[in-house]
Amino acid sequence: VQGFISVAVVPVGGTFDPNSNSIQIDFGTLKETETREVAVLVLANLPYEISVSSQNDGKLAILSPPSVTSFVPYTLRVDGDLVNLPAGGPVAFGPGPTPLAGTPHLFEFTIGSTDDAASGVHQDSVTVTVTAQ
Repeated sequence: VQGFISVAVVPVGGTFDPNSNSIQIDFGTLKETETREVAVLVLANLPYEISVSSQNDGKLAILSPPSVTSFVPYTLRVDGDLVNLPAGGPVAFGPGPTPLAGTPHLFEFTIGSTDDAASGVHQDSVTVTVTAQ
């Protein structure tokens, strides 16, 4: 049997959809300690590890205007464990094989201090990579 891994990013409680490879998390007006969660569902027949990277090293960066620099920090927990971004290795593991519905891994994002933030839209892009162990 050939090894395989498939990943879906869905709202918490969502079902596995192989076409769901990204999700937008909208906090609206940023409020310190506000939290949003998504699930990364992994379908695999072998052990795997999950790693993450952040375009802005764990900070939301203002989009515009380009003459303004503003960052809002956030924390990320994966399956309850705090992840320091930029992460330097795996943040979660799965023994494989997974159930047919996939194994959920909870990603929880919490907004940090907004005290020094400029008014405007802030964003970051987090990439999740799942690889065979």
